[in-house]
Amino acid sequence: MSTSTRGGSGGAGVRVARLLLVVLYVGIALPGALVTPAPRMLLLAPLVGAFAAVVAGLVHPGFPAQPGARRAVLGASAGSALAVPFAGGVGLLGPTGSWVVIGMVLLAATVVGCWIADWDSAPLTVADPRRVAVLRDFVGVLPTEALVREWWATCAPLQATTDPQERAALVRVRGLILDELVRRDPDAMARWLGEGGPADPGTDLPRQRGPAG
Repeated sequence: MSTSTRGGSGGAGVRVARLLLVVLYVGIALPGALVTPAPRMLLLAPLVGAFAAVVAGLVHPGFPAQPGARRAVLGASAGSALAVPFAGGVGLLGPTGSWVVIGMVLLAATVVGCWIADWDSAPLTVADPRRVAVLRDFVGVLPTEALVREWWATCAPLQATTDPQERAALVRVRGLILDELVRRDPDAMARWLGEGGPADPGTDLPRQRGPAG
């Protein structure tokens, strides 16, 4: 229970820090837009935003299919475009502007660090690309029972999902499992596949096959 409380408090703190960062950033950029030369606002800001959108779209694995990925790309574009008037707004603050920027950098580093920690510690879903990579590395040493459990764990999500990225990840997972099961006992798997895969693929497999079996 204490762990959940700490996680909840930490999550609330990160949300407050992120909101404060956004308010400061936009609040400084808006007056900065009034003093930024028109060519910079009309040409440079859109170019910076478009470049950020392209980069974010290329590095985000779910873009453009996933709504969350599209929102992330849009946010990256808007945030980068605001960097141009933000620079002008910092100039309006005079000597105080440097301290404000330093504070915002530290705040942003805290938010990003917490986000990375949460992402690394989050449980992996059956379609998570990290889980696919782990399975690819260790599929040859997992017990047959574990492979069969993993096979069945992907059945319901594969039938339920409409996300093409998630479906592709699930198909890769099942392909890795199927290839390994065939390697361990090609005759049993040939019979199972010949019957249309009606039941547990590991029913007729010797449970002690494989290095970790």
